[in-house]
Amino acid sequence: MIDSFFNFGVPISDEFYMREEPLSFEEARRKELMIAQSLSKSLGLGINFGIVPEQVNDNSKNIKKKRNRNPTTSSTSENVKRTKNIVKNYGNAIAAFAISNIALPYLEPMIEQEDLKLNTFQQFVAERKDQITSIDAFRALLQESKDDSDIEIKCKRIFKQIGIVFVKYFAVNWIFSSKIKYRDDHLKYRGRMLRRIMNPHLFTYLKKKRK
Repeated sequence: MIDSFFNFGVPISDEFYMREEPLSFEEARRKELMIAQSLSKSLGLGINFGIVPEQVNDNSKNIKKKRNRNPTTSSTSENVKRTKNIVKNYGNAIAAFAISNIALPYLEPMIEQEDLKLNTFQQFVAERKDQITSIDAFRALLQESKDDSDIEIKCKRIFKQIGIVFVKYFAVNWIFSSKIKYRDDHLKYRGRMLRRIMNPHLFTYLKKKRK
């Protein structure tokens, strides 16, 4: 068992993640749509997940219509609530993955290439994991700074690479096996999170603000 692998309440077994070979990005995309479609069917939503919807969540059947509410304000508030923790959740999940045994086959060649000790990298991530509470904090773990030491630069390079691995091959299982809310939104922004991690200097926002 992985010790509270993603820190979302329920430990997840190694077998769950190793029951099949890592998926290609295209295969992962097809799998996530199949899972989302199954989730939609079980909830009786009747939605075609060829395109993941923005306005559906796991508790949609229990949402009651409220009267005397400005629809524009209500929609904006709901959108903010649905997406405000996506960056934090992805960042924490990547950090948990980076210090888990599951990541070792991917980490070892990265560690060797950077000529760094594994425990040095794991300690670097563990000390900063709880600080990932915003885009700025997450970006700071991905982007090198002129004030960084050689070890910090190497650790950031590895964290960036392992983050790409997680989003490509493990994020779908994480989304649908954890207790996070608004799974469809985490699924929808997976591709954008991948692009932000690959180009942290552009990681200043997750979604564009409406004018």
